[in-house]
Amino acid sequence: MQREQHAVDLDYSVFTLTVLALAAVIAGIMKTGIPGLGVVLIALVPMVMPAKESTGYILPFLVLGDFIAVFYWRKQAIWRHIIAVLPSMFVGIVVGYFLMGRIDDAVYGKVLGAMVLFLAGLDWLCRYFKVPMPQNSRIFAHGIGFLAGI
Repeated sequence: MQREQHAVDLDYSVFTLTVLALAAVIAGIMKTGIPGLGVVLIALVPMVMPAKESTGYILPFLVLGDFIAVFYWRKQAIWRHIIAVLPSMFVGIVVGYFLMGRIDDAVYGKVLGAMVLFLAGLDWLCRYFKVPMPQNSRIFAHGIGFLAGI
């Protein structure tokens, strides 16, 4: 089965380059633990490029930031939590790969927005109402891992 290739015609204006550079900086700062920057990042990049392509732009920054954070904090990391989400994250990546070629940009933008709102709401619930994350729940770990992968 051949995946359809789309030509992306991006306008690399000063505004576009500024927004993309700002997004890269936010991706780096976001890994320092400032809550809420992820939502800004995911809302910022689709302003200058289609939603699907924005994912391709953002993802390398986030993955690189995760690798650096895990390497830097490797002695303090709770490895069983990291390892618990990996299998479902890889499944989510494969599912996301196949879905990406089958849905249009408008639908993808809505799905991405819904996932961001869900995860931001979950974070808000845990922070402001002191609801603890279910740390030893396999269902929670697999669900979060799957969403992260997609």
